Amino acid sequence: MYLLAEAANDDTMKSLIDNAGPVAMLFVVTIGVAMFFLFKSMRRQLKRVDEHFPSDAPSVDGKTSTE
Repeated sequence: MYLLAEAANDDTMKSLIDNAGPVAMLFVVTIGVAMFFLFKSMRRQLKRVDEHFPSDAPSVDGKTSTE
């Protein structure tokens, strides 16, 4: 416990903790920008998907369920 208290008083530890804020903010902003472009790309791909899927899905043997 004494070592933790001594490490908290160390100037280098304080400078590392102070520098963590801007680095974390840059990381979060980078993730946000990446998510924006990912969703933009997914939205574009989903517009290309056919809206009318066949109602009868073929089974494993290739026959439809209504046959």
